[in-house]
Amino acid sequence: MCSRGGKDRIEPLDWSRVIKNIKEYTRFEVTVAGKRVETIVYSGETIGEGIRVFLIRDSANYYVRLLYYFGGEYTSWEDFSEFFSRAAFRLIVMEEERTFRNNDGMEYIPPIVHTNEAQTALVNVLRFIETPEFMNEALFWFTTHTYGNRGIFSREDGMRILNGWGVPDSMKWWFMRAGVVDISSGGIRSADGVNGVSELQVEEVKGYDEGVPMVSITNGDDRSHTAAEFRKVFQGSFPDADLDYPEPWQILVAKRMAKVKFGLNPYQPVISYSGRLVDEKAGRKRAFTDDNIEALVKMGVQVIIFGNVQPGEGSRRIYTGLKELLSRLNVKNYPGKFILSGRFTIEEQIALLAVTDIQVQDSDRGTEAAGYTEADISANGGLVLGPPYKEGIIQAQGEMINFAIPGDGNTAIPANPKPDSYLAVLKRLIKQKPLDLAKYQATSVRLSRILEADLTAAEYLRQWDEALKSEGGIAIEDSRALNDVVTLRPGESCQVTALVRLKSGVPLEEVLVQVWTNATENGNWAPKNMHLETKEGDKYIYKCTISPPRSGVFEYTLRASPDFGKSWQWAGKPGENRVIRVTEHDQ
Repeated sequence: MCSRGGKDRIEPLDWSRVIKNIKEYTRFEVTVAGKRVETIVYSGETIGEGIRVFLIRDSANYYVRLLYYFGGEYTSWEDFSEFFSRAAFRLIVMEEERTFRNNDGMEYIPPIVHTNEAQTALVNVLRFIETPEFMNEALFWFTTHTYGNRGIFSREDGMRILNGWGVPDSMKWWFMRAGVVDISSGGIRSADGVNGVSELQVEEVKGYDEGVPMVSITNGDDRSHTAAEFRKVFQGSFPDADLDYPEPWQILVAKRMAKVKFGLNPYQPVISYSGRLVDEKAGRKRAFTDDNIEALVKMGVQVIIFGNVQPGEGSRRIYTGLKELLSRLNVKNYPGKFILSGRFTIEEQIALLAVTDIQVQDSDRGTEAAGYTEADISANGGLVLGPPYKEGIIQAQGEMINFAIPGDGNTAIPANPKPDSYLAVLKRLIKQKPLDLAKYQATSVRLSRILEADLTAAEYLRQWDEALKSEGGIAIEDSRALNDVVTLRPGESCQVTALVRLKSGVPLEEVLVQVWTNATENGNWAPKNMHLETKEGDKYIYKCTISPPRSGVFEYTLRASPDFGKSWQWAGKPGENRVIRVTEHDQ
């Protein structure tokens, strides 16, 4: 696989920088867009942790040729997603079969399969089609990381993709919402558990998949990696200092030394942005307008934008505008400096974070889930300027700066979204006495501990443990046979009866039973709560009525939760829905 390097070069990814002992592990074929594709799997271990990993590619280097890029002479988004999902799922089954057969008499423990984002949603669906029986108890978990990049298509294009993937008609409703096909919705609705990556994001996207419980587990950061350059400089001068509790004067010295190493003026503040150069992230409407950048450079600030130019005219237009600004500023002899790069590597970003005093993260409302950890300035002893509204974890990762008490807080927020308001806050920060600014920066390092990846990993383990405890705690079945079609006249209702068995220890007061049906006004699937009527033997009897809105053919299925919506058990397999036919004529 390759990536786009500096000056738009195509550069091979050097996996050996992070993975050791890479060697070919196995080969097999998968079907993509109706064609047989040879898949090559490599194995290796992460450098440092020694975690076993697998790298997957097709033998022709077509589906994984360029990182984060689809179209043109490369594969399409949907073909990459199908290839990677099918290849990953095939590898998982192969590995589990080997474990199942070679367990030396020990009890086989099914795996936890954690799928991330729309490109892996198909994995969760394939398990209902191709999973061997011994893996039936595997836990499939899905994480959605974004607002817009969910794989959203029109109904026409979406159905074309689902048909190409071979998704059965009975499972296509998982992907459908509000007139579109949403691939992430398919991954969410077909999983055993789901999380988003910030409290705000979960609150705002959970309505896309009504009735599916979703928890928030924020992204984590390997701070030792993100702050590697800063820590190298810091420890070079203060080998006995506490990395998580630095003294302000130590931060001041380390920042100046890092700036010298970077080729900057050590006595001038650095304000930076590093990320995708797109309209919703780059701050060109608010923080980084031409006037604001010029005002800062005129004040003696070193403004640095590392903006990876994305495919598409919009991103190139932003870069062209910044280049023109750079040319204008270069001839004005201002005491500060404006530095622009249209491509950067992770190593270059880590070096930039080490020298940055204030990082601007000016995402548009509803576009930032938890991307702060991708440019963790806090671990690098820097402050953050966020937007004047809650966005992702930008405001939540630390504390608001109290300008009356140096060292109290690490996050600055403008009064409103106007460029002048952003500039006013930046001016107030850079006019701080150097040691006072360093006091806030020392606090930022301490506060960054909340972003440590170990905490994120621990929360995933806790949530998976809760989900596994709930499995098998409840069983639900419909009182009607699968092939029993209910025929109604317009205006009539259908009574649905659920038979529920509880495992010992499951409290009845926490049980939630629902009908899922598309007999709704808009035709979308939606849940309806059922009510406990009585108990017969070991079965609790729940009932409710479905009132179809018009003539037509509708479906429904049942589900039950032993923990009031945290986990669910469905009646039957996907596609085993009961049918309601509403007609004005006798059949």
